[in-house]
Amino acid sequence: MSLAVALNQAQFWLRNATTEELQQFTSNLPLDLNQQEELDDWFDDLTAIDKPFHNPYYWAAFCAIGQ
Repeated sequence: MSLAVALNQAQFWLRNATTEELQQFTSNLPLDLNQQEELDDWFDDLTAIDKPFHNPYYWAAFCAIGQ
């Protein structure tokens, strides 16, 4: 997979990820208790079907450099 394709797929996933999918993803991260509590508080303000990173503000600035 090329770097450009990998970036595109990562942006697509982030743009379309629901709160539920993000919770599943972050449940596998090695977070300390404080980080997990902050993340849980953030998730509490969202519904399961929200797409919190849908706005290009969160993903459009990333660019691929190199091969």
